[in-house]
Amino acid sequence: EVLKTIDEGDADDVTKQRIHEGREKPGALWHIYAAKDAEKIRELLRKVGEEQGQENPPDHDPIHDQSWYLDQTLRKRLYDEYGVQGWAIVQFLGDAVFIPAGAPHQV
Repeated sequence: EVLKTIDEGDADDVTKQRIHEGREKPGALWHIYAAKDAEKIRELLRKVGEEQGQENPPDHDPIHDQSWYLDQTLRKRLYDEYGVQGWAIVQFLGDAVFIPAGAPHQV
């Protein structure tokens, strides 16, 4: 299940090789986006929410309420409709992950 999640999570080939060879144990899969793309991500999440019949109050921030996870389908849609592509980072035991200020991210 972990390997499938990482394969679908857009991790790079070197990272996948580290996992498949069993050299290291993955701990978390992060998706990090540039801070400049935050509004485009909000737009997509609002649009998807409306398509699903959800209300979007004016003070609602779909990024910070943590009710969404950008799965493979939503990440593809984000790229296709807005040209936004993030970075998939697999955090291994002992790794630290630094998130740039203002960068939308999920784990």
